[in-house]
Amino acid sequence: MDNYEAVSDSGSSDCEHIGNSIACRFYNREGCNRGTQCKFSHGPDDKSIRDDLGKNVCIFAVVGCCQFGSERCIYSHDASFLPEKGWWNDSGILKELRDDVYLGRSIKSCTEKYIVEMIHGHLYDAGYGPPRNLEAILDRSILGHTAHKQEKTSESQGSPPKDNFVMFIALDHSNSFQELYTRFFDAVRTARLETRIVSSASAALDLMYSPYLRGIFIADAGITEHKYIRLANTIVEYTKNGGITVYGGIFPAVAKWSEMASHFERVWNVPWRPGLYTYETLKRNDRNETASLNPSLPSSYRIKAFYIHGIAPKDAMYTAQGLTGEAPVVHVKCGKGYLGYSGEESATQSVLAMLGLLDHVYDPPPLNPNKKPIPTPPKPPPTFSQNFVLLISLVCEPWFPDMYGHVYSALRQKVRIKQALTAETALSYLKAPELVGIFVTDFGIADTMHSGLLKQVVQYAKDGGLVVAAGQFSGRLCGPNDRHFFQAWGLSWKGDSYHRTTFQKNPANELVKLNPSLPQSYSMKALHMANIGQDSAVYVPTSDSRPESLVWAPTPITNHEEAPAVQFRIGRGYFGYIGDVNTEEATTSVLLAMLGLLDHKYDSRKDPSHSNSPSASRNDTSIIRSRRPKQTARKTASLTQPAFPETGRSSSGTRIGTIIGQNRPQTARKSASLSQPIPVESGVAVILVISLGDEDIYNSERQLLFNRLDRESRVIRASTATVALQNLSSPDLIGVLINEPSIANIASYADVLNRVIAFAKDGGTVVFGGSFSSLASARLHDEFWQAKMGIKWTCGSYRKGVVNIVRKHEMFSACSWLQSGFTMHAAHLKFADQNSALYCGNDNTNEAAVLRTRYGQGYVGYVGDIHGEQESVEITLAMLDVIVGPLPRQEFAIGYAVVG
Repeated sequence: MDNYEAVSDSGSSDCEHIGNSIACRFYNREGCNRGTQCKFSHGPDDKSIRDDLGKNVCIFAVVGCCQFGSERCIYSHDASFLPEKGWWNDSGILKELRDDVYLGRSIKSCTEKYIVEMIHGHLYDAGYGPPRNLEAILDRSILGHTAHKQEKTSESQGSPPKDNFVMFIALDHSNSFQELYTRFFDAVRTARLETRIVSSASAALDLMYSPYLRGIFIADAGITEHKYIRLANTIVEYTKNGGITVYGGIFPAVAKWSEMASHFERVWNVPWRPGLYTYETLKRNDRNETASLNPSLPSSYRIKAFYIHGIAPKDAMYTAQGLTGEAPVVHVKCGKGYLGYSGEESATQSVLAMLGLLDHVYDPPPLNPNKKPIPTPPKPPPTFSQNFVLLISLVCEPWFPDMYGHVYSALRQKVRIKQALTAETALSYLKAPELVGIFVTDFGIADTMHSGLLKQVVQYAKDGGLVVAAGQFSGRLCGPNDRHFFQAWGLSWKGDSYHRTTFQKNPANELVKLNPSLPQSYSMKALHMANIGQDSAVYVPTSDSRPESLVWAPTPITNHEEAPAVQFRIGRGYFGYIGDVNTEEATTSVLLAMLGLLDHKYDSRKDPSHSNSPSASRNDTSIIRSRRPKQTARKTASLTQPAFPETGRSSSGTRIGTIIGQNRPQTARKSASLSQPIPVESGVAVILVISLGDEDIYNSERQLLFNRLDRESRVIRASTATVALQNLSSPDLIGVLINEPSIANIASYADVLNRVIAFAKDGGTVVFGGSFSSLASARLHDEFWQAKMGIKWTCGSYRKGVVNIVRKHEMFSACSWLQSGFTMHAAHLKFADQNSALYCGNDNTNEAAVLRTRYGQGYVGYVGDIHGEQESVEITLAMLDVIVGPLPRQEFAIGYAVVG
């Protein structure tokens, strides 16, 4: 049995240094100059692989599913120096591990520790031996990305405080916190204040009402967990009443992007979200009140830090040149108190200033002297009934719980929720008398293998139940399965237009009449449902509605025979559909209304509307009135390669290439041959991804791009010239993404390139992005752009640095939400036309990392980023006109099925 981690002969003398068991970011990246004096760990652990240089490579990055990305992860993502022999070169093992990780992350109760142990167990079962020093590694309980969460022991707080003190809240890393920040504690004590470190919510709540509390320092990301919401809300109340709260320590390094952004927005009501992680020279901003009141703060210094985005200029204590809207040190007024953020792990002076312990001293918050500390009461029993809503999620994507977190929260405020990931579990819940509604979150139920479950769900609705298909459901409407699904309901509905616009309530709809608190109007991007009765439409376009798009002309929307949100009476119950693909906040209210959880509470036994009423409106054309529904015009295209049955359809419904975003084939089913023409429906806007070489477009650094692209549009991947040519002629094609350079330097692909050029000149958009910049040679750039595209671009420098948006570019005014500046490692292009440069460095040379130029009646764009940064993903999607606002600051890990 071969070892799956070879013993490295390289590495520094401190390569086995353990420290506090949290991996050292600098050791695994640029190199740590502190040696054995470093407080962090240089040694191997169970989330990394030791390479030939002695660095620790992220095991999740090797598998292809690191949630932190190359910039934020504390491990190396460079696999170049891993030993030649090892499981990391076994493509079969990598795919199996990736599938296991995605499955584990889709299960809410599955911890990261369990996933790591599952990886090691899988490798062992596959014939690979344990890693070097595994027994010692597991004994030390090193978990890497987030330090090991020690089991909470009874915490002795000693006697109640009798003097002024600062409370340090470290709910996840309390055992290492005091050692890490000895210098900071010494500085606090120099100000003649006590320090109290707490690692539990109850201990923190006991100290919250002390008259001696002078400030709170939140040192890790534990506070973002939902179970600590009471503590978080109490901290907000304390701050608004005149207290001071600062987030810092290792909080920005270990907090997940989605959880950090959600925490600041929902708890503090501030639009803060993670920004850059970069090394810059910072200058003190005297426009900031705290900075101006503390003149002993250094006027400037250079540091690598985590920035926070979404701030006003006056909120930043320190700023970096060229970066607006984000800063690493922030202090803002919050009610009568102050809220601060420090993105530098070892910050001292700036945090002291924010806590009022440097030059300027803040007055303590006014407290009632008779108010005694409030002990933590026992958890009260739930005040709501045991009724529950069932979520049926048969192909639940790993990112679904994060993206729909606010939906979970809204439901839990009304009723219990239970989630079924298998048909068997769903069937068992259907028998429960406490079931009050069903939320179908994805299209898995439409698979013919789940016909039995679908039949029972339809019967549940006919017997008076409420069923809503929403969430991921609209993103997978495809082929015969959608007809099978709607026929089970007795409907001839079908997916139709796909665009964003502003909709208003339909005053003729019964749901709208019963729920007056529904939003009057709001904008959403949705897959509309056609063949519906007008009374079934919950929201309809306004008289002024126009496509909210950079590509489509803003012509009035006149088709009122379709809708993005529909509810239909079936028997004594209701079936609803919501086509929103971006989980807008307002859509949550529509979902609650359809489940009887908003204003009107459905009761099939008492609701008078159920009696003396036909099961459907007479004018509802969605009823199938004959054995064969009216057929629409159809297109056909042949396939020479089988595709997974669960993949989506192309612009015309054709199963060509791969619909990006599919996780993996369901169980062990094999698709039948699809070599015969398939009837398909047209009218769905399409993005074509052309990737003709051997490059795997599904590698970890491009996951965010293709994950988001799939969620925001209908995507087809063309891996052959035939597939590319077939889809380039589609009337529904709105954009082309060239993912790698084969089209530019292989003569046999000349026809494809000519068709791409014609598409752009006729008004389409072509973007050279994805892996194109990292795979294209300097010679290719020099020969391709001018000779073949007719654009005066040539090869520029290959470097990493801050790039800033060019404000005179037309995309700046059209997409004002794009990042003004960020750090990018890019292959730049030199340009002759100043108007084509979109993002440039600070050196004023005639080259840019991102360009976009007019090309005939259309556009050609280039994104030079080689690492798939989130800001570059936003730029690419904006060029292709598939998003109209910034993405959430989070990363998604998802697998892709590759066919075609």
